[in-house]
Amino acid sequence: MEEALAAAVADLDNLVLLGLAEFLGRESDWPGPDVDAGQVADAVKVEARHRWVVGHWLSELDRAGVRSRPSQRELRAARRACAPALLRLGYGPALGDLLVNSLRLLPELLTGVVNVQTLLYPDGDVATTEVAYRTNAVSRNLNQLAASRAAETARRSGRAVRVLELGAGIGTTAADLLPALGGTPAGIGEYRYTDLSSFFLHHGRERFGSAPYLRFEVLDIDDIGPENIEQLQVSGLCDLDLVVAGTMAHNARDVDRLAAGLTGILAPGGRLILIEPVREHAQSLTTMPFALSTATGAPRRTDLRAGTTRTYLSAQEWTDVLTGAGFRVDPILPAPHDPLRAFSQALITATNDQRRSQ
Repeated sequence: MEEALAAAVADLDNLVLLGLAEFLGRESDWPGPDVDAGQVADAVKVEARHRWVVGHWLSELDRAGVRSRPSQRELRAARRACAPALLRLGYGPALGDLLVNSLRLLPELLTGVVNVQTLLYPDGDVATTEVAYRTNAVSRNLNQLAASRAAETARRSGRAVRVLELGAGIGTTAADLLPALGGTPAGIGEYRYTDLSSFFLHHGRERFGSAPYLRFEVLDIDDIGPENIEQLQVSGLCDLDLVVAGTMAHNARDVDRLAAGLTGILAPGGRLILIEPVREHAQSLTTMPFALSTATGAPRRTDLRAGTTRTYLSAQEWTDVLTGAGFRVDPILPAPHDPLRAFSQALITATNDQRRSQ
């Protein structure tokens, strides 16, 4: 089972890697011996803020050992392998369409004619994202495990829990957490559903209604740091039982700063629940880097990723970051030898061991 899932993930990665290699080889002098990322970016006519993406692609192609333009025969074989891989992984046709369309629209994405959000949320439809973050095998498993850990924390606290969700998006994590927490003896005291985009807050209201404990708020993850704890506490972000972040904590400019800030708003013994990719798969290279571009180019990191185009931390790096901030980290799931490890998605839970000064 583990080998079959790993092979399916590799098939999707291969499709994107070969598609990128074919595009860059067709539109530029890559892979010439003296061709650098800047020359390739010039050749493919990339928008200034996305120039870093081309360098990131070249690094990933080199890391994967793809150093030549593929033949049409190789491309056809990769496309044929896509459909059965999607089926095996529980992704369905929506993600297949996303992969194929993002490769087809690379020129438009690079020049900014097409915004990646229109591929992820066509006409405001969230079906593709729902498959990516909720209904496939690994997301379904991790969301349910997160809900179980959250309910366990609520029962242990003995009170109506106060919860902050960061980057709640379309509610793929909240959809499991809310009923799990609502079923605990004391229930939910407050659930702050936050995101940087009002689009997602509107979707959250539509999806979950207006229960008195629900609060929908704009919050930037980079507003959480040890230097502004007092400001956060004034806004009510204090003495929390749970902080949850599904596939978004890596978006913080500095994860050490974020972790230190979270210990200041979590109650002693409060729990942090993260669902995080712990390795970048090639299948995301034609979408997620575009979503990460800032007005000035690559996202600016001031933590261990500084000076690189890395987005994700490994499981061990997350453990080190959280331990350094005063958290006690639970064993990370899926466990070793679990077939779902092939997806490189992890559930990371940690308890705030900091004590308030008297």
